[in-house]
Amino acid sequence: MQGNSNAFHYCDYSDRIDSLIDALSIDPDDVQGLKDYFKTIYYVDDDYGKTRYLIYNTGGGSTAINQYTGVDGSNEDLLILDWAYDVLMSTPEGYNFVACSHIPTGLDWDGDTPGSTPIASSRQSFPSLIAAVKSKRSLTVSYPDIGSLSVWTGTSSQTFDFANAPDLGVVMIIGGHYHIDSAVIGGFSSTSSLDRSHFSGTQAAFNATAYECYQSATAAENGHRAYELPIIYTQHDAYIHNDVEHSYPKTYGTITEQSFDVVTITPGGNIALTRFGAGYDRTVTIH
Repeated sequence: MQGNSNAFHYCDYSDRIDSLIDALSIDPDDVQGLKDYFKTIYYVDDDYGKTRYLIYNTGGGSTAINQYTGVDGSNEDLLILDWAYDVLMSTPEGYNFVACSHIPTGLDWDGDTPGSTPIASSRQSFPSLIAAVKSKRSLTVSYPDIGSLSVWTGTSSQTFDFANAPDLGVVMIIGGHYHIDSAVIGGFSSTSSLDRSHFSGTQAAFNATAYECYQSATAAENGHRAYELPIIYTQHDAYIHNDVEHSYPKTYGTITEQSFDVVTITPGGNIALTRFGAGYDRTVTIH
């Protein structure tokens, strides 16, 4: 990334993690392991391209804290959302904002339903948090079942106020795990209270090559949801996933034995996905 200082800004809650030593009488080495886990969640700025990238580990969460503390669950995920809010609010005016994860956020995976586990709630809440920065409204995230699981002090809900959020460019989420080319476009009307339960998405047709997204408040005047958020999935390039339904077939010894996208935010403010290998180019038109 040209013009970038290469500074990786990690999600850091060292003081809260240190409190686990006394709270749970766990080995300090395990506490260090949990700190290292938080380094899988970070952001980095491309000053030349005026884009902030947030890398979010959607595969850890309660699994990580169970590994290092023996406790099944924690509102560490609520802390991650709290950190992500600070990252959004500190993004420079006019920058694009791209959130990247492995397991796509906003959908149910492996039995995830909102409120069922901390990490499930976090996955469901994350797109709402990202979309709220465009709407500049408040978002309340609640983990109704977290009280008995939490090893942290504090509440199991948090309200994020985006009234003074910066004016950003294109805002989107890119994910994998799905193994096909697809997208979910979700968002809120201009009158909706911004809560996780109001984040509704419509699954685009499998392998569709064009999508439309409305990230302007005036879009509501034309019957579209305002402040839409594109969540874009891309086909896995591993040959072992060649038999996944709806994915493009790969052939050894040809260009199609791999599959990856180059994602470009165009000067006009749209998203172009240029495909190398199996599959086709795709576009997301931002209105």
